Order: sequence, then structure tokens, then C-alpha cells
Amino acid sequence: MKRAEIVQITTTCGDAGQADRLVKQMVEERLAACGQIDAGVQSRYHWQGRIAEDTEWRCTFKTSIAWADACAAAILKAHPYDTPELILATVTASEAYAAWVVANVQPAATAASVSETPPPPAVDLFNDT
Repeated sequence: MKRAEIVQITTTCGDAGQADRLVKQMVEERLAACGQIDAGVQSRYHWQGRIAEDTEWRCTFKTSIAWADACAAAILKAHPYDTPELILATVTASEAYAAWVVANVQPAATAASVSETPPPPAVDLFNDT
């Protein structure tokens, strides 16, 4: 099987509505080819000096390497949490699936202009300067 790389981005939301809005926005803006929502994820984490326990909705997005930074930046901007989980992982997929992801990720692109839309410049998501 031939393989290719794509980026999988993971975050969590506090309720189903937040997760649905976030996934819908990323797919509609063509920053992600698809997004899945896993309901009822039990999370335990340190927050403001205590251990918090919550039920969250995990959102997983598939995007191209070229658009990963733009997708992650849009997730951070739209996310309701002060400090959202944001994990970007380069993953290996079948060549056909990776090609589908790449073909369906390009913001503001129309079917006629998809191949003409250049990727945005890289954004340093982890540097606030």
C-alpha cells in the first residue's frame, strides 16, 4: 500500500454544541477536510491549583501539512477555552485518503480554483511574540 502524510489535530470542548460549531466551522472554511466528534470523554487535569474532572467532547480534524498551521490557528481563535488542548500530529495515511484530504482543504477555494490557492505562510502557534 502506498502511503502519504497528513496532519491530525485534536482538541476538546466542554459540550456537544461547542464541538459541533468548531468542527462545522473548520470543515466549512476548508481548513479541515473532515472532523469527528467523540462524545463523553472523561478528562482529569490540573487546573488553577486543583485536579478537575469533566466530561468533554474530543474533536479530531484531518488536514494537509500545508494548511495545518492555519487550521490550528483558527481552532485557537474560535475555541471557548482559555487554554485549549491543541495537539498536531503528522500521521501516515493511505495515499488515496491523503489525496482526498489535500483536495478538500483549501480555504475560500471553489471547485474551479482549488489548485490555484496557495497555502498561507506558516504561523508559529507556540510563540506569542
